[in-house]
Amino acid sequence: MPYLTIVRGPETGRVFEILGQEIWIGRSLECDIHLLDPTVSRRHCRLVREGRRLWLIEWGPANPVRIDGRIVGRCRLRSGARILLGAMELRFTSSHPLRRGGEALKGAL
Repeated sequence: MPYLTIVRGPETGRVFEILGQEIWIGRSLECDIHLLDPTVSRRHCRLVREGRRLWLIEWGPANPVRIDGRIVGRCRLRSGARILLGAMELRFTSSHPLRRGGEALKGAL
């Protein structure tokens, strides 16, 4: 099961399990992943599952998303990807961040 971990910003160390076909990320309480950072838009982006692949899709040009330093509109996520939403940074992993290799990853609780 894939996960997102907050590695910089409010709630550093918080881990989200990625369930479902479409997951909205943003400040809005209506989002599946609700982030508490004012630099994140109400609906910043979404994750869409296509088969075994997971794609990140930005909501619009006013909500830029950087993955591994590059601005993207749509990008297939690979384990270890670093996602920047506003001033907040998350890391995508294909397995639980506390179980990989038996060691906790930096930023995970």
